[in-house]
Amino acid sequence: AFAREFLSFLPLSSQQRQALLVKSGYLTELAVGDSSLIGCRYSSIAVATILFSISYLSFNDFKFLPSLSEFEKSLLSHFNIDIRSHEITKILDRLDHVYRSQTL
Repeated sequence: AFAREFLSFLPLSSQQRQALLVKSGYLTELAVGDSSLIGCRYSSIAVATILFSISYLSFNDFKFLPSLSEFEKSLLSHFNIDIRSHEITKILDRLDHVYRSQTL
C-alpha cells in the first residue's frame, strides 16, 4: 500500500508504475522476512524498495525519469521520510546484499 501511494509522486507511465510495483513487491517480501530489518518502519522499507527497484530497472523505459529530488522533497514534506536517513540506507544496503545473493 505504501509503495503504490509513494509512486504517485513520480511521473511514470502505467507500464513503468506496474514494473516498479512488481519489483518492489518482491523486494518488500524479502525485506519483511529479513531478521536484520526487524524494527524498520514499513514506510521506510517501501521507499527503499522503490529506490532499489528504480536503480535495477533503469533500462531504456526509465532513461527519461527525472531527478529523484522532487520525489525526495515530496516524501519529506508529505510523510516526513528522509530518503538519506540511516534507516533507509541500512535497508538499501541489505536489499543490495540479499538481492545479489538471490540472483547469483
